[in-house]
Amino acid sequence: FLLNRLVSAAVWPMGFCNSKSHYEGADAARDAGDGSNVLIFQRQARCPNSHPLQREAARSAAVECGKCEQRVRKGAVTHSCSVCEYHVCAACFEAEGGPLLGVNALFLRWFQSTHNLGDRTTSQVCEDIILRETDSGRSFLDVQLQQQDGDEGSPFVGPATVFVSHAWACRTADVIAVLLDFDARDEDVEHFFWVDLFNNNQHTASAKPFEWFCTVFQESIAALGTVLQVMTPWDDPVPVKRAWCLWETFCAVKLREERGVRLVVRLPPGQEQGFLASFDSDFAGVMDAMVRIRAEHASAFKVQDRDNIFQAIRTSVGFERVNLAVKDQLRKWYLDTAAMLAEREAEKGGYSPALGNLASALKDFGEYERALDLHRKDLVFSIKAFGEVSKEVGITYNNM
Repeated sequence: FLLNRLVSAAVWPMGFCNSKSHYEGADAARDAGDGSNVLIFQRQARCPNSHPLQREAARSAAVECGKCEQRVRKGAVTHSCSVCEYHVCAACFEAEGGPLLGVNALFLRWFQSTHNLGDRTTSQVCEDIILRETDSGRSFLDVQLQQQDGDEGSPFVGPATVFVSHAWACRTADVIAVLLDFDARDEDVEHFFWVDLFNNNQHTASAKPFEWFCTVFQESIAALGTVLQVMTPWDDPVPVKRAWCLWETFCAVKLREERGVRLVVRLPPGQEQGFLASFDSDFAGVMDAMVRIRAEHASAFKVQDRDNIFQAIRTSVGFERVNLAVKDQLRKWYLDTAAMLAEREAEKGGYSPALGNLASALKDFGEYERALDLHRKDLVFSIKAFGEVSKEVGITYNNM
């Protein structure tokens, strides 16, 4: 496909990206029940115009390394782009690091419009689409980049800015909806999402060693700066049951304190009304389900990955702290999201009883200032909807 024929292609120089040699393969975790978002950070070297570099022998002594600007002897190993005549010597190839690649909203909309996703989970999309449209040596992103025309670069790829944490047992359409919504809310910023389904070679599989979880994984997340977790379905979220997702959440919370990493949790937009309605029906039950976290009972497709994640937890902070950190984060997300949706609903001209319920919940958690603020907003909307002399207004005054 030639996406740059469909849009006015901007050029995003990619610089020299990371060599693939250090971390080969991707845990495709294609079991339909698996909830892991496998972060292999497969390294892929590219020229400044984002074409993949190929390993070859220097054809002449006139070849110059684009990094160190030194001549390379004829026959020596280089990593080269034949389109741009760009070369990197073996030493620079191993020594240099660079940004991980990410895809933007343009790519996501193209993928969604050209593939029949339906209700298929990410595991099923991997089996039905990704594996069939790639070969054993390339990721889906590599295949699309190599099908671009000429040397204009890619209009849908840039250095990754957001790591996407999602469960493979959830619908891919829901994941993409969250990413597009996230991107649309920041009109002045173009986000590039690191998505394992596209970035990793799904034909290979390798469990990661214990040390990897403690070092490479966390450093890579810190380098991206933002973790976006897709929480779905709202009434029984899969990520809270998966070892990978819980580990990603905990690392994001930890790195937020240490390195300023931003953790954002989002619902698919289509589930927002059901989520808000829970405050009127079974608020206590849904809240209980959201914070019933037991990391030591979480599962993963690969037993070795689960065991190594558990070992990383035991030798660092312990399960109790992980459970507490994840529970606190999810509770905060639940309440913040509910408050935002309830206020949005009330501002449309209607009345949302969720505001009062939410304020009471915040009071129960000891967040009195926030609770009082919401009660005041609830009072304004109650008076507007029912008049100053009404039962609903009286209840709100009493709660305040």
